[in-house]
Amino acid sequence: MKQGLYHKDLGNFPTLNVANVDVTPRYTLHAHNAAETDRYGIIELPATINLSKSTIIEIEVGAHETIEKVVARMDYDDEFDLCMAIIPDGLVVKTVWLNCKDDEHFTLDSSKYVR
Repeated sequence: MKQGLYHKDLGNFPTLNVANVDVTPRYTLHAHNAAETDRYGIIELPATINLSKSTIIEIEVGAHETIEKVVARMDYDDEFDLCMAIIPDGLVVKTVWLNCKDDEHFTLDSSKYVR
């Protein structure tokens, strides 16, 4: 795997083996602040997450092919999905935001990603 940022919709996306298990994430202060100020309203942060029940939409690969960040999109309610930027080492959630379920990502900047 080449170092850089990968998006699931742009090809060459690394395969991840994710265990079907509920885990307890650690939320940063930034994540808590983002949950309180999201443009769609206050986000209730889940006490546990199961990445096998979410869609990994972005992966950041660092030196020595280590995965430094994943962005997971998971069901939140009838209108929104919850997105989380997660540092796998320690399961630290850097930030969170809501996306409309019907968001087609027309504004995705493909120049930021490995192809």
